[in-house]
Amino acid sequence: EMAEDGPAALDAYDANGPFDLLVSDMVMDGGMSGADVARSLQARQPDLPVLFMSADDELDDDNLLVKPVDQNSLAGAIAYAVAASGSPRLTA
Repeated sequence: EMAEDGPAALDAYDANGPFDLLVSDMVMDGGMSGADVARSLQARQPDLPVLFMSADDELDDDNLLVKPVDQNSLAGAIAYAVAASGSPRLTA
């Protein structure tokens, strides 16, 4: 499922969840960041793996891919996130 902004992502989850993986940009329209969306969805589905993307290469997060992302890097990150025993839970 693909969503154009944070509120649409929450609506998509409500209509089609649970999800196997959340892949989100860190910066989103709709008044929510990718971290906001992840926190909200992990409250509903605590074991939801999360993978973030950003054009900002100065962010420090193990679950972050810097865009542009090549196919092999994306595939490896997805495999790792799904296989891990859950992504780190996001707190305040």
